[in-house]
Amino acid sequence: PVDKIPEPAVSSNSASELLKQGAACNVLFVNSVDMESLTGPQAIAKAISETLGAPVQPIATIVHFKVSSQGITLT
Repeated sequence: PVDKIPEPAVSSNSASELLKQGAACNVLFVNSVDMESLTGPQAIAKAISETLGAPVQPIATIVHFKVSSQGITLT
């Protein structure tokens, strides 16, 4: 039994402070699919079905994803 559940850590950084600092990580780029005006679950379903249904399976690539006050950079 758990007597007390610890409170989640609260960050004192605001979104604007985090943007000034910037953030970066590596992500796995699998494919790009035109979404027209789809969003949410419908967009995800379309991306998965087109990616898995392609005659030639795409080759995944590791991409560096960086967010800063200037925008998002993928390299």
